[in-house]
Amino acid sequence: SDSGTTAVVSLKVKNRLYTANVGDSRCILCRMKTANSVDEKAIPFPETLKQFKARGMDLEVFQLSRDHTPGDARERKRIEKGGGFVTILGPGQPARVFGTSGYGLSVSRSIGDFLLRPHVIGDPETTEYPLDEADLFAIWASDGVWEYLDNVEVARMVVESNALVPGGSLDSAARTLCNRAREMWRGQTSGQYQDDITCVITQFNYASGTVPVRTSTSSNVSDGVASTGTEVL
Repeated sequence: SDSGTTAVVSLKVKNRLYTANVGDSRCILCRMKTANSVDEKAIPFPETLKQFKARGMDLEVFQLSRDHTPGDARERKRIEKGGGFVTILGPGQPARVFGTSGYGLSVSRSIGDFLLRPHVIGDPETTEYPLDEADLFAIWASDGVWEYLDNVEVARMVVESNALVPGGSLDSAARTLCNRAREMWRGQTSGQYQDDITCVITQFNYASGTVPVRTSTSSNVSDGVASTGTEVL
């Protein structure tokens, strides 16, 4: 097929989290902010998480994958070195990569999209992250989630949904996140267009020595939101 897709996946090996991605699906991780950690995008704990707030802790967000888009300096350099070119077609439009086919794409790496080879490649980029007791949860989501929501907004939605407290629902948090992304698309495009909206949320818990403890997924299906959840003990 001449069409393609993006992908992001993580593998936990002991206390290391390896994340690989192709395209602009993204993985972020949210953790308790410690004294020796500095992040200007730290999120204050909301009142609803009293057991954490009582410890005087904040939250911080780390992006564990890099979006592969033609506007990225490293990706653009690779594309142009190989004979392709990058352009923006109009105001508010993303940078697109073009080759000899006349077909433009807003991602610089994907699985498929053979018409734009070798400018759009399928080589994944992998990161390694050392997990510890401060790590709370991670989110893997397709590009439709990130188009109008940034990392901090997405993490804040999960925290403020009370998904992390005893009795909280990761399934509900995933639904809320996908619904919010869908609302943003409808508002920005007058309901004319909506990209793929899918997310997976996993909560970590080192107290019992098992990671992860809970996982939930949600994705948009037509005008509705389908969601499934599972307990991992």
